[in-house]
Amino acid sequence: MIKQEKNGLSYYQFRLFQGDPHVIHAIFSRHGGVSPSVFKSLNVSSLAGDSLENVKNNILRISQALGGYPILTAKQVHGNKVLVFSKKQNDYTKQGKSIQAVENEIEGDAIVTDQPGYLLLIKVADCQPVFIYDPVKRIIGNIHVGWRGSVNGIVNQTIETMKTLFNVKPSTMKATIGPSLGPCCAEFVHYQTELPEPFWTFQDRKTYFNFWQITKNQLMVAGINEANIQCANMCTKCHSDTFYSYRKEKQTGRFAGVIGLL
Repeated sequence: MIKQEKNGLSYYQFRLFQGDPHVIHAIFSRHGGVSPSVFKSLNVSSLAGDSLENVKNNILRISQALGGYPILTAKQVHGNKVLVFSKKQNDYTKQGKSIQAVENEIEGDAIVTDQPGYLLLIKVADCQPVFIYDPVKRIIGNIHVGWRGSVNGIVNQTIETMKTLFNVKPSTMKATIGPSLGPCCAEFVHYQTELPEPFWTFQDRKTYFNFWQITKNQLMVAGINEANIQCANMCTKCHSDTFYSYRKEKQTGRFAGVIGLL
């Protein structure tokens, strides 16, 4: 990943998307915001105890660092609901919600759009921010992939939504897996009751699992070519000085994974 800095914020970008003038993306670090104490400092969620005012300020800073575009986000619930923002279907206005909803508004764990000039934001702290981009149809998706989301098939659900609504082909899609809990730290003591048996193939060592590989496999099963998938291979628990980690800190903030069309 390539580290960038702008307006006092640091963020990371994938080489897979570099050079494409129609897409903008960033994985933001935890630094450069206004949140105090355990949320220090670029926290984008108020659900763990930070103030909504701080969160809104931090999200505004993220928007300004990427060109000032409006941000679409959602209340994430570890399910497999995919929200759509397009001329064909608008889940935000359909439910009477603001397209710049910050918290406690519309529920969903993935967002897809074909509309340029908007940023899709996912909030994570050990879960995976997964970006999907089709450069042919110019469609993007941003997915919050925790272990429950993996079990619930959120990756496949997102790709199927993009195929159904926008007639995209997985063979032309590109996908990235952002900083998240790595196989070094992803321990599931009760995996036999929490994880389906096919996941056990990805057991790195006793009770530890490689969810980066699980997600990569799900992307490939959905039809995305392996050469078009890039993983950050950065563990958030090991790098909690750069990213928030729930496993490491328990009460903590959420960092932002953002992607948009230009």
